[in-house]
Amino acid sequence: MKNPQNGEIISGFAISGEVKGSDYNLGPDFPEAVLSDKVVIDVDGEFKKQ
Repeated sequence: MKNPQNGEIISGFAISGEVKGSDYNLGPDFPEAVLSDKVVIDVDGEFKKQ
């Protein structure tokens, strides 16, 4: 895909997911108000051809 601003060739991706901390024994000593059991992970990446 070409970047419309400068015409360079670019590629990109997006990844998202959830992890339950209790599945990995993370945070059992903390109340849920301090450390949620559900952790959301969002990753965006972009590469430019050189």
